[in-house]
Amino acid sequence: MDKLQKNIPNHWKWVILENISKKITDGSHNPPKGIETGIPMLSAKNIQNNSIDFSDARYLTDEDFEIENQRT
Repeated sequence: MDKLQKNIPNHWKWVILENISKKITDGSHNPPKGIETGIPMLSAKNIQNNSIDFSDARYLTDEDFEIENQRT
């Protein structure tokens, strides 16, 4: 067992990403400007302690969401 395997919890399971994902893409390098309310645009930083943390979420207009959703 290598060092990486020793550091993951015993209840986790190794999987191949394509078996649990529909699509994997690189994040937006020029994300749209956020607004106060709208559709949340989340990233890995929004996953904290096994839950989704919306406190630092960026919110998008419907139009910006459609553009980002087509790409990602």
